[in-house]
Amino acid sequence: MTKEIIDIYEHSEDKARYSLGKKGNNMLIAIGVNPSTATDKVPDPTMTMIKNFSIKKGFDGWLILNLYPQIDTNPDNLDKEINNKYHQENLEEIKKRVSEQKDPIIWCAWGDLIETRDYLFKCLKDIYSELEKFNVEWICFGDLTKKDHPHHPLYFSHDSQKYNFDIKGYLAKKME
Repeated sequence: MTKEIIDIYEHSEDKARYSLGKKGNNMLIAIGVNPSTATDKVPDPTMTMIKNFSIKKGFDGWLILNLYPQIDTNPDNLDKEINNKYHQENLEEIKKRVSEQKDPIIWCAWGDLIETRDYLFKCLKDIYSELEKFNVEWICFGDLTKKDHPHHPLYFSHDSQKYNFDIKGYLAKKME
């Protein structure tokens, strides 16, 4: 069995991970809520699913980004108030990684967990604003959750079809 090459891994020493993935010319970029336990040496279930799913869908690379970079296995433990340093560093990393792709495809993969903290919608809005100039294709797989969010990678059928995701309409509706 060949060891997975992780050649993208940006993190801080104080519990923040900004990006994790394998470079490619045609990458599937997933945006979740927050990082769990995966590192460049040790996978977690979400990372394994995103990696395997991206290969199954014909991508030659994959990348995990998050609305908020604080590492925790339980989103209920995220900072009660936004850490602006984390948020700004996260925005810079996201902008850098997306700008490296010719035709960036972003898989909206946060599920209902986006409702864990009010500031997560602000983070998404800021991410969207930063990425507008890169002609991003925003997608999701399968139906939306009962709360009208794109499914988290661990909670949908892996045979689900790809759909264009109306990120602008979603933000307008969720932030009204």
